[in-house]
Amino acid sequence: MKTWFLKFRISNALNSRRSLPPDVLRQTSKSAELRRFTENMESVDAALKGEKVAPETPAALHESIMRAVRRAHREEEREFNRGGIWERLIPATVLGLFLALILLDRPLSATRPQATVSPSAAPAAGMVASALDRGNALVSVVPNAAISPLTDEMARLKQDFTNAQSFLLASMP
Repeated sequence: MKTWFLKFRISNALNSRRSLPPDVLRQTSKSAELRRFTENMESVDAALKGEKVAPETPAALHESIMRAVRRAHREEEREFNRGGIWERLIPATVLGLFLALILLDRPLSATRPQATVSPSAAPAAGMVASALDRGNALVSVVPNAAISPLTDEMARLKQDFTNAQSFLLASMP
């Protein structure tokens, strides 16, 4: 671990173009590994700070790239754009069907007989009322049943966090 820290200090000194601190020089003189590391880092540093060489690119590279781009563009123009037709036909078709349904529904609704309430509808009202009461009971029970597992899980997470915190605090010197 100490050698890693010393290597970091050597690298940092070379990056900031400073000389090595005296304590690092003492450690380097004692260790062959640190001497090799210092020599390697100095040679790498000198090579990187030296003259920069521009990469060579072939002269025909730009021309070949542009030819490929133009060829791909021409191929795209040749393809038939089928999606464009469907994008134009779907809204018109939907609008036409909607208007046809409206026009067909008009004459039929005028000829429908009026609905009358029969005497047998009274028992149905009692059934509707009991169904509404059951629905009200469900509205009060279902949210608690749905949220209960989440509440339990949050309590467990809080306990895990507390345990982890106490462990970390106990392990610190």
